[in-house]
Amino acid sequence: MKCDDNVHISDLKYVMRKVPYYIEKIYKDHGQELFITGTTNSVDEDGNIIHSSKSKHPFGYAFDVRTKFWKYQEQLAVYREIKEMLGIAFKVIFHSTHIHIEFNLL
Repeated sequence: MKCDDNVHISDLKYVMRKVPYYIEKIYKDHGQELFITGTTNSVDEDGNIIHSSKSKHPFGYAFDVRTKFWKYQEQLAVYREIKEMLGIAFKVIFHSTHIHIEFNLL
Protein backbone atom coordinates (compact mmCIF):
# COMPACT_ATOMS: atom_id res chain seq x y z
CA MET A 1 0.00 0.00 0.00
CA LYS A 2 1.26 3.45 -0.91
CA CYS A 3 0.08 6.97 -0.14
CA ASP A 4 0.56 10.29 -1.91
CA ASP A 5 2.82 12.83 -0.21
CA ASN A 6 1.14 14.39 2.84
CA VAL A 7 -1.49 11.62 2.91
CA HIS A 8 -1.56 9.54 6.08
CA ILE A 9 -3.91 6.76 7.14
CA SER A 10 -3.38 7.87 10.73
CA ASP A 11 -5.25 11.11 9.88
CA LEU A 12 -8.45 9.09 9.35
CA LYS A 13 -10.98 8.45 12.10
CA TYR A 14 -10.72 5.02 13.70
CA VAL A 15 -13.75 3.65 11.82
CA MET A 16 -11.97 4.43 8.51
CA ARG A 17 -8.42 3.25 9.30
CA LYS A 18 -8.96 -0.47 8.63
CA VAL A 19 -10.82 0.02 5.35
CA PRO A 20 -7.70 0.43 3.16
CA TYR A 21 -6.41 -2.89 4.48
CA TYR A 22 -9.71 -4.58 3.58
CA ILE A 23 -9.72 -3.29 0.00
CA GLU A 24 -6.00 -3.89 -0.52
CA LYS A 25 -6.74 -7.52 -1.45
CA ILE A 26 -9.11 -6.42 -4.22
CA TYR A 27 -6.33 -4.30 -5.71
CA LYS A 28 -3.85 -7.18 -5.51
CA ASP A 29 -6.39 -9.49 -7.18
CA HIS A 30 -6.49 -6.97 -10.05
CA GLY A 31 -2.71 -6.73 -10.32
CA GLN A 32 -2.12 -3.33 -8.69
CA GLU A 33 -0.92 -1.97 -5.39
CA LEU A 34 -3.43 0.12 -3.47
CA PHE A 35 -2.56 3.82 -3.77
CA ILE A 36 -4.31 6.31 -1.48
CA THR A 37 -4.44 9.78 -3.03
CA GLY A 38 -6.36 11.72 -0.40
CA THR A 39 -7.41 11.57 3.24
CA THR A 40 -7.84 14.74 5.29
CA ASN A 41 -5.85 16.95 2.94
CA SER A 42 -8.31 19.56 1.72
CA VAL A 43 -5.95 21.84 -0.20
CA ASP A 44 -3.30 21.05 -2.79
CA GLU A 45 0.30 22.28 -2.73
CA ASP A 46 -0.81 25.56 -4.40
CA GLY A 47 -3.48 26.23 -1.76
CA ASN A 48 -6.42 25.33 -4.03
CA ILE A 49 -9.40 23.64 -2.33
CA ILE A 50 -9.59 20.00 -3.37
CA HIS A 51 -12.86 18.88 -1.80
CA SER A 52 -16.38 20.32 -1.72
CA SER A 53 -17.79 22.15 1.29
CA LYS A 54 -19.85 19.03 2.17
CA SER A 55 -16.82 16.77 2.04
CA LYS A 56 -16.08 14.34 4.86
CA HIS A 57 -12.36 14.40 4.00
CA PRO A 58 -11.35 17.23 6.38
CA PHE A 59 -12.98 15.36 9.28
CA GLY A 60 -11.24 12.04 8.63
CA TYR A 61 -14.33 10.19 7.40
CA ALA A 62 -13.32 9.83 3.72
CA PHE A 63 -10.42 8.86 1.51
CA ASP A 64 -9.69 8.36 -2.19
CA VAL A 65 -7.87 5.54 -3.97
CA ARG A 66 -6.28 5.69 -7.42
CA THR A 67 -7.79 3.78 -10.35
CA LYS A 68 -6.37 5.56 -13.40
CA PHE A 69 -3.88 2.75 -14.12
CA TRP A 70 -6.78 0.48 -15.23
CA LYS A 71 -9.03 0.66 -18.25
CA TYR A 72 -12.64 1.64 -17.60
CA GLN A 73 -14.08 -1.88 -17.34
CA GLU A 74 -11.46 -2.91 -14.78
CA GLN A 75 -12.05 0.28 -12.78
CA LEU A 76 -15.75 -0.49 -12.72
CA ALA A 77 -15.13 -4.08 -11.59
CA VAL A 78 -12.91 -2.90 -8.72
CA TYR A 79 -15.49 -0.27 -7.73
CA ARG A 80 -18.26 -2.88 -7.62
CA GLU A 81 -16.15 -5.27 -5.55
CA ILE A 82 -15.29 -2.55 -3.03
CA LYS A 83 -18.91 -1.44 -2.82
CA GLU A 84 -20.10 -5.00 -2.22
CA MET A 85 -17.40 -5.67 0.38
CA LEU A 86 -18.04 -2.53 2.42
CA GLY A 87 -21.84 -2.63 2.37
CA ILE A 88 -24.21 0.13 3.42
CA ALA A 89 -22.01 1.52 6.21
CA PHE A 90 -19.83 3.16 3.54
CA LYS A 91 -20.61 5.26 0.50
CA VAL A 92 -18.42 4.28 -2.46
CA ILE A 93 -18.35 6.70 -5.39
CA PHE A 94 -16.77 6.00 -8.77
CA HIS A 95 -14.83 8.81 -10.46
CA SER A 96 -12.80 8.66 -13.68
CA THR A 97 -9.41 8.66 -11.92
CA HIS A 98 -10.24 7.42 -8.42
CA ILE A 99 -12.74 5.81 -6.08
CA HIS A 100 -14.04 7.86 -3.16
CA ILE A 101 -14.91 5.99 0.05
CA GLU A 102 -16.64 7.63 3.01
CA PHE A 103 -18.34 6.58 6.19
CA ASN A 104 -22.07 6.67 5.55
CA LEU A 105 -23.57 6.43 9.04
CA LEU A 106 -23.07 10.01 10.20
